[in-house]
Amino acid sequence: MCLAVPGKVVGLKRKGKIAVIDYGPEKREAANLIKAKIGDRVIVQHRNVVEKT
Repeated sequence: MCLAVPGKVVGLKRKGKIAVIDYGPEKREAANLIKAKIGDRVIVQHRNVVEKT
């Protein structure tokens, strides 16, 4: 079973290849596979941004 978690992009690193995701109580980095922009709400699965919501 895979777990997908919603969050908000609050920063970008390495020319947009890495997104900083805010989950509320914490922030983590994820690979920006879909070229999400700052402010986008996204779904993250296995440290990869897989969908905009």
